[in-house]
Amino acid sequence: MKLAITTAIAAALSKFKGSKKAIDLGISEDIINAVNSYLSKDIELDKNLAEQIKNAQEHDISIGQKLSNLVINLRGLIRPLCTIVILTWYLYAKLNNINLTTEDYSIIGGVLAFWFGFRTYEKKNRIF
Repeated sequence: MKLAITTAIAAALSKFKGSKKAIDLGISEDIINAVNSYLSKDIELDKNLAEQIKNAQEHDISIGQKLSNLVINLRGLIRPLCTIVILTWYLYAKLNNINLTTEDYSIIGGVLAFWFGFRTYEKKNRIF
């Protein structure tokens, strides 16, 4: 979405360059060139980030192909087990009237946000 908007702005500015309307508004070619340069840096950064994510995913896949099924399954259990331990601690504390600190709630909130918050956003927008 950001890339499409940036590209559209750059195209509109290119058409605007040297026109009578631009001159009437006091917009010089230097300003238009500077804005286009700034926008193209964002496009370059987005392309580099997408390439780095792709390379990291390919690297992870290549490492995963060399591992045994046991190691692959253990790797997949790390986050769910941590989540179960944290939520069990929360339930234990609530049932036994143990006062939780702000840090405890921050950890619990972070875990829940990871599973039910940002990951859903990532999947919906196909970020990763």
